Amino acid sequence: MLRSNDAEYARALLKKYARLSQRIEADIMQITEDASVDGDPSYSEFLKIGGRQKTLTVIKREIQAINQDIIPSLEQHLVQQYKEAYTSSAWTLDQSTPESVDVNYSMPSDSIIKQFVSSEWNSAMFSQRIGVINDMMASEIQSAVNNAMLTGQSNQNLAKIISDIIGSDGNGGTSYRARTIAISETARSANLARNKFFDDNDKYISDWYWLSRSIMSPRICDDCAERSGKFYDEVVEIAEEQEKPVDAPIHPRCACSWMAKPKTFSELLGPEFSKMDEPVEMSYEKWKQQFHV
Repeated sequence: MLRSNDAEYARALLKKYARLSQRIEADIMQITEDASVDGDPSYSEFLKIGGRQKTLTVIKREIQAINQDIIPSLEQHLVQQYKEAYTSSAWTLDQSTPESVDVNYSMPSDSIIKQFVSSEWNSAMFSQRIGVINDMMASEIQSAVNNAMLTGQSNQNLAKIISDIIGSDGNGGTSYRARTIAISETARSANLARNKFFDDNDKYISDWYWLSRSIMSPRICDDCAERSGKFYDEVVEIAEEQEKPVDAPIHPRCACSWMAKPKTFSELLGPEFSKMDEPVEMSYEKWKQQFHV
């Protein structure tokens, strides 16, 4: 199942896609009504005299509007995800190190985090990754709309056609697209935060290791399974053989991550120290209150 924050954003995306379909449908209906009032004898004639360009123009306009709506809201969602992952990483390390060790808590500003989460990933810019609908898809919608109207399909069928194209991926349409965005982008945001925190506290960490996990199914893909439990240098070699990124997520819906292996008490304080002085475990919420995060 999706984690609660991922599921919440997936639902929000689905609503936006549904509204896009409805707006395009309404715009196309208005164009045809206007053409009828102007005396065009049929929709086929209307297409011949410029209707195709008109439909494409309104489709692109609606697509631009939803893109401008999706991007800022997803960025804010990812910023919150980043901050939560950074803070939970700090709590985890603090609970596994001596009381005298103060972890370095250097949370970036929201504007800097936004730059992190919106940066290029797998050779794709942020706006390309999150299901933003482009001109090619606009043309595909236009062709489908023209065909639907020429064959006299109902408004309900027209809306379904538009919705299916927006999410056409062979795996469940818009629902699959929304969930893929939610899982992949929020997982990446959380991993960026963990990686920064591990870098900020490198002197307390002996190594990083790969934690394989799946959100949607108990089965982990072969590439992630090959990395499972391996330490950083070995994962780098495996990633090169796989021709995939070193950092997770390495594929859509990948929920894997790096985890830190903290140094032992003797490594941090000297051989005379043991786990005898291990701090009392503190709940995450209590820890956040104590450290004002």
